[in-house]
Amino acid sequence: MNLYDIFRELDIEFEEIEHEPVFTVEQAKAIENKIDGTGCKNLFLTDKKGKYFLVILEDNKKANVKEITKIVNTSHLSFADISDSVTYDDLIKFIDFEKHNYINI
Repeated sequence: MNLYDIFRELDIEFEEIEHEPVFTVEQAKAIENKIDGTGCKNLFLTDKKGKYFLVILEDNKKANVKEITKIVNTSHLSFADISDSVTYDDLIKFIDFEKHNYINI
């Protein structure tokens, strides 16, 4: 199952826009004319207990991971490693919007 299947299962609307892969905000600026809306960057974080956090920021903002750690009331956050250890069930729990709290930073 891929991410699109998960979005469909959760009734999340999306539009796929094809472009070359980008890994930095600088690279994304080269394709921003293809996509309407505000540019963003995503930080996929985890704590020592294995709980995941997705922090989405406007592309011109800087993340203060220590401050985010306090806001989400955990002891330590680091960048998550996207690997086979993140299962489909982990993603479903993570994307379950009705049970998540959102914080505007």
